[in-house]
Amino acid sequence: MIEAVLEDGRHWELQRYYEDFYDFQIALLTEFPAEAGNTGTQKRSLPYMPGPVSYVTDQITDGRRHNLDAYVKNLLTQPPYISRCTLVKQFFAPREGDYEIDPNAPADEGDFRNSGGSAQSSSGTGQESRQGSNVNLNGSGYGGLSAAPARQQQMQRQTSGLSQPQPPAGQGSAQQGAPQALSAMKVKIYFGDDLFAIRVPRDSSYGQLHDKIRERLKIPAGEEIAMFYKDEASGERQGLASDDDLDFALGRNEKLVIYVEYN
Repeated sequence: MIEAVLEDGRHWELQRYYEDFYDFQIALLTEFPAEAGNTGTQKRSLPYMPGPVSYVTDQITDGRRHNLDAYVKNLLTQPPYISRCTLVKQFFAPREGDYEIDPNAPADEGDFRNSGGSAQSSSGTGQESRQGSNVNLNGSGYGGLSAAPARQQQMQRQTSGLSQPQPPAGQGSAQQGAPQALSAMKVKIYFGDDLFAIRVPRDSSYGQLHDKIRERLKIPAGEEIAMFYKDEASGERQGLASDDDLDFALGRNEKLVIYVEYN
């Protein structure tokens, strides 16, 4: 996970797999051969990142997390023609599965907005391109190491915060995620063409959930809204207007998906 502050001030939590970093780094080395140290005209200035391996352990994952954290911070201190180039902007642009976060919200009640209309996380060159590549992440041949299985492990978060100076194109760091509080649950909310997600205490009453959703959607107090939940068994929408409805919905569904209508 990468916690990023975009140029417009919004905070996003970006999910990137090792494959995404790998493909991005190869593209970066190709786009800037001089800065990669491949032309012999200047010393390499692009950051290094760990190469592919054939298996993953907790120790390897922990080491990679630290290395990728340093890689992200180094990358964003590069000159603007690199740190603001199209490749970098595309890599840090919110994608499907990424969430806008409220940096001031408590960890167990943070608000998220899902980037539902963007591309999938992987840049899509495929595992085969990594296994058969003659170029490693240092810009020279490597001894036949294969990439880790596709989507095998999601990168853990690191506790390093956003303490580095704000770079021109944004700011990010790999983060290690603390275990989510067992008392919290995530609720998806469909509102018109938008998809939001909020995290609320699992023992929230209907009134508390109603107020939290109204606040997140910025609907003025006193304005009437209608809420429905998706019943997974039937696939139909059911009314959500009381504590009894909420208890029934939670009893029948592993995930709570709510539709909000507002006139």
